Amino acid sequence: MHQEEAEAGEKQPLEPPKELEASAAAKVARHELLGAEGVNEQPGEIAMAEAKDNPRASGATSGAGALEKLSVSSVVGRGSSNLGYRWCLWFQGNDERRSWEDNLMEVTSFQTLEDFWTLHNHIERASNLHQGCAYALFRYGIEPSMGGPRNRNGGQWIFTVERGRRDLDSTWLQVLLCLVTDKFGEHSADVCGAVLQVRSEDDVIAVWTTNKRNEVANIAVGRTLEEQLMLLPGEVITFRSHADIAQPEGGDESVAKYEACCCSCP
Repeated sequence: MHQEEAEAGEKQPLEPPKELEASAAAKVARHELLGAEGVNEQPGEIAMAEAKDNPRASGATSGAGALEKLSVSSVVGRGSSNLGYRWCLWFQGNDERRSWEDNLMEVTSFQTLEDFWTLHNHIERASNLHQGCAYALFRYGIEPSMGGPRNRNGGQWIFTVERGRRDLDSTWLQVLLCLVTDKFGEHSADVCGAVLQVRSEDDVIAVWTTNKRNEVANIAVGRTLEEQLMLLPGEVITFRSHADIAQPEGGDESVAKYEACCCSCP
């Protein structure tokens, strides 16, 4: 556990407190910017979409400067209901003129339930992001990079959010709540964070774990996701190691791929 992480407090209700609901003035952190089209394609990182026209382009939020860290950070830090870990929100832009590192932006961190809801109400909805952009919520001190020291030996549960069948915003929120409210129980420490990637067709949500070889923890995390997401018939979540994703041709043959699907699947 990170040295800045606090002990978990009592379980809190999942509904956002009414006093924290975003007003018109509070939504100054929402932006409608026209950034460069296209994606900085980086296999193995959170920007992995193709550079095509975005079907959500109308009113969508693009990459270049889409979030201002100062304006968002100014609305957090007021809560008192401590979470089990401090969490950090990241934003991945889609400006192809910038490097992957320059497109990745640390937005702010929080450690209380109230601050989580305040932040959630201030940032742009995932469904409004431009193709090639991404959100990531990770434990404080862990960067959303597969090559990072806390991630390089890990893996991820991957879930494709099919448009027209499942709501992206509510699905992403459910995953976030799994993280911040310790839905993974004794295996919460085995979870690094989650990434949402906006793509040209269906979008992708992935939950990252620390150790690709810890089969017990990885399967337990997958089962929790399966239950919390209430998978529909035909929906599948798949576990792959980061090494397998980064080198799809060679693969990581020493690590098995797991799959989980809804109980009603044939």
